[in-house]
Amino acid sequence: MVSFSNNQNQSILLETSNYQFPNFDGEDAFDKNWLQINIEVIDNQKNWKNTDPFLLSYEWLTIAQWFSDRANFKQLKWEGLGFIEPNITFHLKESNRINNTINFDIELSLECIPSFYKEDDIVKYNFSFTSEQCKEIAKMCKKEYEKFPERK
Repeated sequence: MVSFSNNQNQSILLETSNYQFPNFDGEDAFDKNWLQINIEVIDNQKNWKNTDPFLLSYEWLTIAQWFSDRANFKQLKWEGLGFIEPNITFHLKESNRINNTINFDIELSLECIPSFYKEDDIVKYNFSFTSEQCKEIAKMCKKEYEKFPERK
């Protein structure tokens, strides 16, 4: 499970439950690798859960690399990180090596918008992590990938 939490009593939890098509034996690279992702959003006293196929297996590695690069304060290839299904997006807001802080937003849209925000098209949550926390996120993402790796 990959867990993001902030000091406003907000958390986003992501975990892969299976391939969307576990017995798929066709040639389509996308259909082979769509994952069922469990998402849980805790926003103060509100709690919401959903399962939806919004990441491909190898996109876990892309997220891991993005957080690893943030942890090492590397020059950015891209500030934002989005995917084919635009349900979740990561946006770097600020990176400060001196204070060891990486400030980023997670934007949720479509099937990832909690029911208590149904009127919104996008919901943003802000997080501020240390480089060590970003390294831990990268490790958790790699573990999620290893549960259901890319099928070729």
